[in-house]
Amino acid sequence: INVAADDIQNITVTAPDRAPIKLVRSKNREPFALEGLKAEEGTLDTAKVNQISGALNILGFDDIAAPTLSSKETGLEHPVVFEAQTRQGQIYTLRIGNTLTNDTFDRYVQVAVAWKAPAEPKADENDTAVKPDLSPSSALAKREAKTNAMDTVKAKQQKADEAKALNERLSAWTFILKSYRAEPFLIKRTELIKKNEPPKEAGESAAMD
Repeated sequence: INVAADDIQNITVTAPDRAPIKLVRSKNREPFALEGLKAEEGTLDTAKVNQISGALNILGFDDIAAPTLSSKETGLEHPVVFEAQTRQGQIYTLRIGNTLTNDTFDRYVQVAVAWKAPAEPKADENDTAVKPDLSPSSALAKREAKTNAMDTVKAKQQKADEAKALNERLSAWTFILKSYRAEPFLIKRTELIKKNEPPKEAGESAAMD
């Protein structure tokens, strides 16, 4: 898997015993915001956000787990679920389970890939009020628009086919993920927040001056 952080539009992380994470961009390539973050909680830790949003960048798996292992043994019965959706509509879902043994922090992981058409931008109300242009140049523009629309449909179908093919390659297996590769997927909500520093007392400020 190789997904650039700039291509990711939103990220969710859920697990049974931790607060859910939802990172969203209001617009393409804008910084992520943590949904539900209150001012009194603190500010978003950019370094941690970069770590979690870059988790799918050149992500390789190191081995395949024995197919005889049960979901209870792998911890995939109650996994940490990481989901990232790209601007182009690909949805990558990783289910992260237990460490292999008490002596290693490598983890069991399962992967699924899907595609969902991104939301289309809303049309400007002023555009809908414009009277139709019947000039030859307008007719040419309409033909070009129709061609572009067909190209868009083909591009979407290609994205869907690519996601399906990748899912067929990956979803049947349980992989082994090295500990350092697994770390970004396991970041907790509290780790994404930098606590506000308490205001300094008047005496402390005077002493520093």
